[in-house]
Amino acid sequence: LRHARRTTPIHSLTPLTKILVVLLFWLVSLGQFNPIVLAGLIAVALTLWWVARIPLGGFVRLLAVLSVVIVVLTTINGFMFYNGRTPLFRLGPGTFTVEGFWFGVTISLKILSVVTFIPILTFTTPMPRLMAAMARLHLPYKFIFTFGVAMRFTPLVVQTYRDIVASQRLRGYDLSALPLPQRIIRGYVPIFIPLILTLLRRAADLDIAIESRGFGAPVERTYLEELRFHLLDYLAIGAALIAFVAIVAFGSAIPQFVSFTHG
Repeated sequence: LRHARRTTPIHSLTPLTKILVVLLFWLVSLGQFNPIVLAGLIAVALTLWWVARIPLGGFVRLLAVLSVVIVVLTTINGFMFYNGRTPLFRLGPGTFTVEGFWFGVTISLKILSVVTFIPILTFTTPMPRLMAAMARLHLPYKFIFTFGVAMRFTPLVVQTYRDIVASQRLRGYDLSALPLPQRIIRGYVPIFIPLILTLLRRAADLDIAIESRGFGAPVERTYLEELRFHLLDYLAIGAALIAFVAIVAFGSAIPQFVSFTHG
């Protein structure tokens, strides 16, 4: 929410424009198998982060979260890739191949490029405008409402967890002071039980609130947010389409490091 209130060219775009741009780059990410192109897409996303003044430190945290997935994918594909032909090293009965390594790297870059474009939409768009844009796309209202609640509840869960940890520390229960095995086995019980009870109580309050406001009534809904396209939106869509065609043409012109198909 703090980032959504800033004033940048990307913040000024309508949510429909940002959804279209993100979908175009997702389409490129999912269709490309060239690591160079995928790395270039990540660079494009980070450039848009910089234009939108999204802290680039968030990308470092994103890498830290996905690091385990990247290592697992690269390791599994290195040993089990069906088209692996060039041995890199052997570990017991398994052979780690160059083709498997690059395939794992490519899949990891696909995931990273897709995830890196998400904050360009979510960090620069207030939730009411984003929900109005989803309604313009004729998505089911229950889906839109569930999405909006999930987006609002995620920071609420994090903040509630921090409050409970701080409260328990004031009562002499410091989770960080426990040994790791004890923390894993029973250390989180005094944290998660009040967290779950608090979230259930808030969910019950939300249920009463939406029922009292006629949620699910068969009426035509209206929205406070009016979404209109401006010149900047048309320029952004045109630039995204040009970039889409250029990236696809570039990816087809340059060779890949290895072939991921037979033949």
